[in-house]
Amino acid sequence: MVRAVVALLLTLSVLTGAVVPVAGSTPSATSTAASASTTVDAGDAGDDGRNALVSTDAAAATDSLAQTTTFHLTPTRPGEVLVTLDYDVPSRVVDVETRVPSNATVVSTDGFDPSTGDRYTWTESTDEPSLTYRLAVNETTAGRLPLASDGTTLFADTGPWALFRRPSTGTRWTWHGSEVELTQSTAVDGDGVVGEQLVFLGEYTDHRRKSNGQQFRLVVPDAAELAVEPSAILDSYADASERLRVGARDDRVLVIAAPTDGVEWGVRGLHTGESDIWVQASEPLATPNNVWLHEYVHSRQSYQPTREVRWVTEGSATYYAALLTLQQGHIGYDEFASWLAVGSRPPYAETVLSNPSTWGRQGHYHKGGLVVGSLDYRIRAASDGDASFETVFTEMNDHEGTLTAEAFWTFVADAGNGSVATDGEAYATTTDAPSTWTRAEHVEAFGSFPAHFDSRFSISEATPTRVSGPYRTTTDTELGGIVLVTNETLELPVRVTNDGGAPGQYDVVVRTDENDTIEQFTGRLDSGESTIETLTRTFETPGTYVLSVDGEEFTVFVRSPAQLSVTSLSATPVRVAAGDPIAVTATVENAESRPGVRTVEFTLDGDVVAREEVVLDAGEETTVSATVTPTTTGTHRLGAGGSTTVLVDVVPAKAAGTATESSDEQTSTTTPGFGPLVALCALVVVGVLAVCGVRAAKMRKK
Repeated sequence: MVRAVVALLLTLSVLTGAVVPVAGSTPSATSTAASASTTVDAGDAGDDGRNALVSTDAAAATDSLAQTTTFHLTPTRPGEVLVTLDYDVPSRVVDVETRVPSNATVVSTDGFDPSTGDRYTWTESTDEPSLTYRLAVNETTAGRLPLASDGTTLFADTGPWALFRRPSTGTRWTWHGSEVELTQSTAVDGDGVVGEQLVFLGEYTDHRRKSNGQQFRLVVPDAAELAVEPSAILDSYADASERLRVGARDDRVLVIAAPTDGVEWGVRGLHTGESDIWVQASEPLATPNNVWLHEYVHSRQSYQPTREVRWVTEGSATYYAALLTLQQGHIGYDEFASWLAVGSRPPYAETVLSNPSTWGRQGHYHKGGLVVGSLDYRIRAASDGDASFETVFTEMNDHEGTLTAEAFWTFVADAGNGSVATDGEAYATTTDAPSTWTRAEHVEAFGSFPAHFDSRFSISEATPTRVSGPYRTTTDTELGGIVLVTNETLELPVRVTNDGGAPGQYDVVVRTDENDTIEQFTGRLDSGESTIETLTRTFETPGTYVLSVDGEEFTVFVRSPAQLSVTSLSATPVRVAAGDPIAVTATVENAESRPGVRTVEFTLDGDVVAREEVVLDAGEETTVSATVTPTTTGTHRLGAGGSTTVLVDVVPAKAAGTATESSDEQTSTTTPGFGPLVALCALVVVGVLAVCGVRAAKMRKK
């Protein structure tokens, strides 16, 4: 299909030149073949072999001038490739001139001498002249492009592989007698693929699929890591080829999955020529902003618009990429409608589509996609399904000459009605923007589309996460993650929604970051229906667990229980008769951010006499008590938690009356840091003071 305009994420110049004969003297019926000559200029044509998807018919003439272009990868010189031009000159050709690209440096010739500028002339010293040049292939964007990626690279040679624009090589030749045509072919020295406009050099795997008369060829370089299976991409292309009925289809479509490691691409994908495409290998299929299909839609456009309707090129590619992805079941209606609705919000809603100076980088993509979608919906509704925007698309492709705004809106009116065209033109020529339509309206106008299930963790006040176990039973509404301790059980809600256009059976899998399945839910939902499934899992081992469902992640941090601290200890009374009980109370605190458990051991002179288990949530504090009964007299050390102690005085039972008269008021409390040594020192000081007091009393009696 001849393209009047090349449009996608980037507009590229056409590399193939036209064959234009230059008239010489015409031989008469009585003259010999050598009495006249004809000179022709020709550009490149594609090859017809393993390395190309552009067919070349064999020359009808008896003789032909054969040109073979061979591409060589040069791993030791990243950024450059070698290109060799080989000619086979028949006897009736008397002059050959070839032209090399401006970014080429000729390194060797055989049978060619430099002429003027970038031209080389055949010396006639051999019938098989050749010329080899180095071609600088790295290209970058002049600025940030629409739907751009993070970098600036358009074409690259990394050394082990190269993806670049096929160079344009012109040939001019003169012959005697009957016509001598130029036949062209390409070859690769090693592994590689040559298309009409794109060349890839390096190791790769070839994947092919035929559908609706189209041969799809997906080239996956060994250096590329596809985000989806090659078969899924080819399935998508085959389905799109069938669904998108807008006129003739190209016989061959070449798609190269561009490696992303070490290259900062300036665009996510690119279409050039009639049907050559490259897309970053990391691009997904399950997104309304589907670059694989966006570029394919461009390959089905064969019209030349005026300035006022240029927006339709990107608008229709944006819309149909999303619609086809919806119809293939890769996304649901909510995601489809939300993507189109971006065009109704600032800054894109302020775009005047008929005036390219207002587009910014993406106005014609977003608002253009919304307007095309609105036209499609309204044409279907107005025609009771007999027409759609595909009807308009077909008329555009079949239109002779430049596509004007008047012709475009006439096509819209003919497919729908005058009101559809009038309202659509208003959206294109003002800052007004249409609204999207509901799922029910979509099904009524477009027909049913596959069930599609959206699964995500659903954490809210109504559906919180629940934690239970030996330490606590609680709920939580934090998004993204939670901290547990070992042997706690998590109940995590998962909402499953059928946002497709038909009832269907769901199969939802929850995985870990190691891609292990830990839960699987199945069920059936009608279109628009939702349900809550609950993942229940007990975590026995400390670690970090990243759970995922449909690409959404929830992180579970599992830790050992917190270490609880005994912060103070008290005893009542601190002076008792042997055999009397003492109440010992310990204050226990959890200063950490997770639950903890501890068995508090109460000791008498280092021997454990009682145990109490304490469980505390993060930040909590409590007290626990035990009864200790000393049976021997003297000073005894009571303890809890190892480092916290208190001293008590046990007197003989005969002193019980004296000892116990004020026992309810005798309490001793210690905190960490005031242990036995400090308490002992205190007793010594008290003893010294007592002795001093007795002596002073005796002196007063004297």
